[in-house]
Amino acid sequence: MNLEKKVQYTLKKSSKRKTISIRVSSQGHVEVSAPVRCTMAEIERVVRSRTDWIRKTRERYKDYAAPLVHTYETGDLFYLHGTPRKLIITEGGHPSVTVSDSTITVQTRTGTVYADESQRKAYYRRKLVQWYKAEAKQELTERVAYWCSRYPELDAGVGEASGEITLRLMKRRWGSCDKQGRLTFNTTLICAPPELIDYVIVHELCHRVEFNHGKAFYQNVEQYLPGHQRLHVAMRLQAGLWVL
Repeated sequence: MNLEKKVQYTLKKSSKRKTISIRVSSQGHVEVSAPVRCTMAEIERVVRSRTDWIRKTRERYKDYAAPLVHTYETGDLFYLHGTPRKLIITEGGHPSVTVSDSTITVQTRTGTVYADESQRKAYYRRKLVQWYKAEAKQELTERVAYWCSRYPELDAGVGEASGEITLRLMKRRWGSCDKQGRLTFNTTLICAPPELIDYVIVHELCHRVEFNHGKAFYQNVEQYLPGHQRLHVAMRLQAGLWVL
């Protein structure tokens, strides 16, 4: 759909929506979500009113790292702890994933046959995600325990759920904390540098004290991680590299 011959956007209508919202992805794509009852005239009027914001947001995203597109073949690039590592595919022996300072090696059984290219890619992606999830589970559990031991108030009142974390792939979030203090993290967080992993962990732990994003919440984050705004910006700029 053309907007003043300059901006294109995709439209999604939902019976659950009550208002029109506009989202600009880091790739510059504009997505409009609207209630089913809205007319195109109403939608285009709202989008036109946000033209300046769309332009400025796209401009800001020019500094963002372009999302990696994986081939799941030898030579592909994956990140771990902020460091790029080259993927190596080998055959022979028991299926496994091993890591060195510069490589990630996925080994499969000799003669493994795939129905087509999509099945082959799905197989290697599944193996890599399983490995990353196990690594993330161990490391993030240790880091949560570290911060809670250093600052007991981040652990207070949570009880048995204190050290339990859940890992899953998420498109738009690095982590979450529910009202019971239970933590969920994006599996791809393990791709980020250690200081940014800690930033996300501290951010979510602070929700155990302030279950909101108000002034007091950010004061708490600043208390534990002075200058955390720098880390927030770094997360946004580099996030495209941390794709599985």
